[in-house]
Amino acid sequence: MTEPLRLKWQRCRFSDSGFRHLERISGVCVIWEKEPGRVIYVGRGNLEERVSKQLNDKNELTSLVSRGNTWVFYAEVAEEKQAGVENFLIQHYEPTYGQIEVNLPDFHLLP
Repeated sequence: MTEPLRLKWQRCRFSDSGFRHLERISGVCVIWEKEPGRVIYVGRGNLEERVSKQLNDKNELTSLVSRGNTWVFYAEVAEEKQAGVENFLIQHYEPTYGQIEVNLPDFHLLP
């Protein structure tokens, strides 16, 4: 069995004051709402761009800023591992935002 990748998680409040401190960090992020204790979003790449985009898109996340109980957890991850880490986090946490349900292929139709 492969040893799990150990990430050094950091956190900051999700706020409209900006995320300049994330500008040089490439990795993964998890946006978490403290009450009711749910993961809202998982993303990867340039973290300042990802988190700022979520704030500027005028979606469900922007309404959470005023509540003050939303946090961004983030970790640096090598670019070649980001997609896999993001997929793992999405499967584990099942975020409420950013997922688009689709119809699945019919494997049973194969000859």
